[in-house]
Amino acid sequence: MLTPSHDPNHILIAVLHAGVEVGYYSGCVQAWRRLQQLQPDSVPARAERGIAAMEELLQSYPLHSPQVCLLLDTCTLSILHKLNMWVH
Repeated sequence: MLTPSHDPNHILIAVLHAGVEVGYYSGCVQAWRRLQQLQPDSVPARAERGIAAMEELLQSYPLHSPQVCLLLDTCTLSILHKLNMWVH
């Protein structure tokens, strides 16, 4: 009998949820970076620090490691939690 953490459907849903979150935040960073290109003075220094921090978190997320993504270990969940804190 499969436990919820080993159920393929549960794993798939968790990975899809993580992918949606990472994609959302990545899109936000891309939008802010594009705004900076078009209007360099439009992003204050404080916002730039926040964007850079979010960008660093996104780069640390192991998108190209299927084992880590499927396991959704403490490290990846911590990164998702930190990214989620930006909007709440």
